[in-house]
Amino acid sequence: MSIEFKCSLSTPQGSLLDGTATSIIAPGVLGQFGVWANHENMLAILREGVLTIALNEKNQYFAIDSGSLEVHENHDVTILVDTALVAENEKDAKKKILKFQTPSGET
Repeated sequence: MSIEFKCSLSTPQGSLLDGTATSIIAPGVLGQFGVWANHENMLAILREGVLTIALNEKNQYFAIDSGSLEVHENHDVTILVDTALVAENEKDAKKKILKFQTPSGET
């Protein structure tokens, strides 16, 4: 059994996730990185990409725009992003990222 930690994902429009996770793979400005239980405190700036959060032994995928990820002193993780779209899988998330790149008014 994997060790779990509290994780929340929020946008300016509201909370998308508030639960327990076993791991996070995030797109940082310096490259992709992972967070697991008992990770050291850190603050990372996120870039547009696929955010993967393992919940209940199943991966949840999100297409995200810029934001931040903070691992707190108690090892809880808070993720704040400008935009996040729920995706069915990694391929779907990559497809949804294109919506961030399309100028408004175009489809």
